[in-house]
Amino acid sequence: MSSKKVFMPQLTNSDAVLAQFNRLLRELLGGGLHRHTFRPWEIEILLDIESWNLKGPKRGTILRRYQKAVQRMMEQGARMPLRFAEYMQGLEMEAAVRKPAASQPALKLVPPRVKKSPKSERFPRGSATSSFFPLRREE
Repeated sequence: MSSKKVFMPQLTNSDAVLAQFNRLLRELLGGGLHRHTFRPWEIEILLDIESWNLKGPKRGTILRRYQKAVQRMMEQGARMPLRFAEYMQGLEMEAAVRKPAASQPALKLVPPRVKKSPKSERFPRGSATSSFFPLRREE
């Protein structure tokens, strides 16, 4: 048997960071951390998450969205994950931008008016009565 070497591409630094970040978020979403050593950037993220005091199902939803945002940024070339506090501040800014637009009444599209003929053509003058409504002519 020949010994074939299996080519394993070396992870670039950002790939290793992304894998470590995904592990951290997986542990958080799973209900707890199962290790005792963390990288400095992981500690910053953990402290940020803790400072926001997220609870209930909202916590899981926000953490999953945060994870997806970081994954997209890392795929686009970022070397380190976005801090959780920066992510949350971005969400708050987006909500503030959206809120004034939502409070304004929506514009309704109204079809253009059809040009009406002058009053003299709409109400032919019949008898010299003072009534506003036209009367039938008796023949």
